[in-house]
Amino acid sequence: MATQSSRGSQAGGAKAASGKKPPTAFQIWFEDAWAGWLKHVSLILFAALLFVLYQLDLFNERMLGLIMALGVSLGAMVMAASPARAHAQTRTLTAVLYLLCAVWALDAIYPIVYGIFPGKAYASGKLTDEGSEVTLSAPSGGKAVYTTAKLRGGGDVNAPFVISGRWDGGAGQVKGELTRNIVRVRVGRRGSGSATTEFNEQTHYLGRTRGAVTLKLEQKDENIDKEVTIELRPAPLPPLIIYVTAGLVFVFALALDRMLDRKGRTSLGISAAVSLLFAVYFGFEQARPHKVVTPAIGSFFVAIIVGGIGGWLIAWVVRKLTPEKKRRSARA
Repeated sequence: MATQSSRGSQAGGAKAASGKKPPTAFQIWFEDAWAGWLKHVSLILFAALLFVLYQLDLFNERMLGLIMALGVSLGAMVMAASPARAHAQTRTLTAVLYLLCAVWALDAIYPIVYGIFPGKAYASGKLTDEGSEVTLSAPSGGKAVYTTAKLRGGGDVNAPFVISGRWDGGAGQVKGELTRNIVRVRVGRRGSGSATTEFNEQTHYLGRTRGAVTLKLEQKDENIDKEVTIELRPAPLPPLIIYVTAGLVFVFALALDRMLDRKGRTSLGISAAVSLLFAVYFGFEQARPHKVVTPAIGSFFVAIIVGGIGGWLIAWVVRKLTPEKKRRSARA
């Protein structure tokens, strides 16, 4: 009895010395619920709140698109990195995970922000027929050519164009295609309608220029009406750098998955595929300063289908090629 009382006094003294209060019943419930269903329900409610605020014009197009895009891309990273952190048993693996997430975040943020906020145009002009030229003044540095034009007719159109550029000590060329797609949809039992999707503006990286830039319309499809409006815009980084680093992040994420847990309970590779495919496709291909929300929704489905399924297949192949080594039972 004396021994038990002394142990009890020691335990009580240890609790008092720690100064930590035991968690309440609500805290225990909240932690369990957040680890289960509450996290997903909160995301759905947050998305619904954003939609309501957008419908009430309390959020403009750019702000809502930015929140949606960063939420998808960085959210996928956080949801994969949090459980992966629990499997990092050494400081080295933890440091590698943090470094990977830092590069991952930069790769995701740059194309999204650039697509929504491309910066003020240095100069603008118009090109009419093939062979027409315009010289635009701009400071030295990376440049992108923004093009927009009207399309003729009312049916499906694929109208390619080619614009070359030359400047002091260099030259470059951009190729693009303006499109219009008409989809027939059924409305009710007897009625039908059509939905038109038109992409008549594009941005292409030209290169690092020096001095004035002369742009020439080398090729213009007959479905492009009259003139092509062009703008020279700043482009700090070539998209190729983002594509290469995004690919490296995906490869290292797959490798880190195998290092953290050979049983395949981490999903860094799949999440990186979805996150970065969404970021580059949305930022470099779909986003426009005045039209952000609809491209973000479309890019999300493309990332889920292409990035999610493709990333899962590649991760499955990697797991098959690097199977978990079974431990031999120790002999008595």
